[in-house]
Amino acid sequence: MERQQPQWRGLRAKSAAWWFNSQARIRAERGTLETIKSKVNKDDTVLDLGAGTGYFTLAVAPMLETGKVIALDLSPEMLGSLIRSARKKRLTGRIEMVVGDATRTGLPDSSVDLIMSGNLLHELPNPEAAVQEMARVLRPGGRVVIHDFHDGIVGRLMKLMHHHDARGPLGVGEIGGMLEDAGFVEVAVTASGMRYLAAGRKDGACGVASGPACYFRTTMRPLAVSSGVVTR
Repeated sequence: MERQQPQWRGLRAKSAAWWFNSQARIRAERGTLETIKSKVNKDDTVLDLGAGTGYFTLAVAPMLETGKVIALDLSPEMLGSLIRSARKKRLTGRIEMVVGDATRTGLPDSSVDLIMSGNLLHELPNPEAAVQEMARVLRPGGRVVIHDFHDGIVGRLMKLMHHHDARGPLGVGEIGGMLEDAGFVEVAVTASGMRYLAAGRKDGACGVASGPACYFRTTMRPLAVSSGVVTR
């Protein structure tokens, strides 16, 4: 099993937790959170992939009545912070904590309705494997929303903060291509500042994995880039 986030341990994890809960982070990701909320239904099973201290998880959990958020992260320290916050907000009944690998979640096929992921893919050695895992665990018709640093100057500097195996920030065309290769349709990637927002829907005709027919159907249209927005 790949170990994607070995650097998020001890003091480094505690320092990162401060940023993840800061007002600066809230301002930076307000738009992403609104996009996520617009796709949530009260009975959904939502996966927060690379949940960290739970910025997305804690915002979405109150919207659920019979659903739940699965908060998955490789760092027990991060999830420890999330647990404490969930207890204060009385949300533990709607949140399931999982210490796990983003490329091998252990979740059943087609078991979640929505996946949200913030600032994770640039840390991974193999982000393609994580995107393929998203496609595997999503139900047909399920949606994914990804927020991360794009391949600009700031993003490249961010890579220096991580372990040497980290892939680093992706270009907007690169993440769009990964989503389509995994069988997602209605793919759109918007770049703003030093981050991108990517979204897509799992093709109901593709099933659990994207076979040759699904691959042809989802990649037959060329990638178009206009004014910082990638669409398919």
